[in-house]
Amino acid sequence: MLLHFLHLPVASFFSSNGLLVAAAVIVSAIYALVFGSVGLEKHVLSLLIGLPFFLVFVFNSDIISVVCILLLFAKLDVFVYKVVVLSSIPLAFSFVMAYRSGSLQKVKVPIYGPLLIYLVCIVPSFWNSHSLYTSTLNLLNFASMILMFTVLGNHVTKYKQVTWLSVAFVAASLLNGSNVIVDGLLTRQRVFGFAGVVYVDFVCIAIIVTTIAAFYQTNARRVWLVLISIFLFASLLFTQTRNVFIPLTSSLVFLLSYLFFDNAAFSINRRKMLLSLFTLSTGIVVAIIVLSLIVPGIFERFADFFSKKQHISTDDPLVSNTLISRLLIWHTAFKAFLQHPFVGIGAYSFCFDSQYYRTIPIFLYKNWVQGLSPHVAYLAVLTETGILGFAGFTIFLISTLRMGHRSLRVSHSRLEKFFSLGILSLQVYVCFSMAVTDAWLWGQCGMLWSIILGISIANYKIIMRSQSPRG
Repeated sequence: MLLHFLHLPVASFFSSNGLLVAAAVIVSAIYALVFGSVGLEKHVLSLLIGLPFFLVFVFNSDIISVVCILLLFAKLDVFVYKVVVLSSIPLAFSFVMAYRSGSLQKVKVPIYGPLLIYLVCIVPSFWNSHSLYTSTLNLLNFASMILMFTVLGNHVTKYKQVTWLSVAFVAASLLNGSNVIVDGLLTRQRVFGFAGVVYVDFVCIAIIVTTIAAFYQTNARRVWLVLISIFLFASLLFTQTRNVFIPLTSSLVFLLSYLFFDNAAFSINRRKMLLSLFTLSTGIVVAIIVLSLIVPGIFERFADFFSKKQHISTDDPLVSNTLISRLLIWHTAFKAFLQHPFVGIGAYSFCFDSQYYRTIPIFLYKNWVQGLSPHVAYLAVLTETGILGFAGFTIFLISTLRMGHRSLRVSHSRLEKFFSLGILSLQVYVCFSMAVTDAWLWGQCGMLWSIILGISIANYKIIMRSQSPRG
């Protein structure tokens, strides 16, 4: 029903290639039974199981892109990378295999120049790297991100494709959210579901997506989207994560303010909007009250953030909460920056080279700093690539926001305006979130950011092409 509603190539593919898909399932099952019994490593076995599906779907980049969305929620490691990091390779291969030069007008994308500047700015940092090989391996995360948003930016040419990707992401978020809530109720512990700790950012992205969709839709669909948003928010509470509320609140304020003050452009009645916000807020408050009664300890970590408990016994951990532990990391990162302020200590190298810059006692370093990243994207970029790299990164980041804002500013139809505002709000969230985490530079979150950028590029191209007849 949903596939028919979206009118995407995915539906027609499954209906016309049912036997081929069934054959892929059978072959993958045989691989799992035969090779699983001989003790192959998990990542090798996973690649073998996925190979038949890739061969079936290789000429359908829509399906491959949806698979990439779903793989965001997989913690599975392949070699030293999350499996989703490698997903850009089959997507690129599928795009090349299925690519047909068409009559689409070529549109110059304004973020590639700043991206090149950023790449040039980080090269000098490798001169100071003590772990050049491992740093280069980590840098491949960023290379995969570039490949992902470049391919998606060219493959996605219709809003129906964006809708399908959004539906897949929200659906996976709902599944993981259900896992979080069930595990939280059963264990009374801090849980993140099968996606892992990155879910705290994923669910915020899903909340923004469902919020903007709720304002676009009407009647029953809006009610369902509001209920989904409340459910996702409840699952976020079960993760007991504090710092995500800053970027989530900031991005939602940006989104709602834009809708309120420019309501005519979005065909929104301010009175109804305020009523909807009141209903949503009431639902969230009720959810918080209910959860606090069912799971009394769910808000303990929020209270602990302000705790001033003194540790006296030497057997107890000296560092009592996340803020203090991260201060140790930030202190070490700042010391590293001071030694190489202009070009940095080497891109993606802090977690390997922090030992060379520590000034804190060794037992604190080993327990709270060793092997960890700076935890703040801006600090990570500044420490690892210096003022030069940070300047390049800032130029690139601003260019992505400017592209999103220009898409919104020149949008004509209501559909274009809502998609543009939603995409820009997601980018605003990422920028705020980078002040509390550096996960957007690699791994699962990094690939999610690249998918958002890819969709932003595609949206910009769609809108710019729509302007040409009016030109």
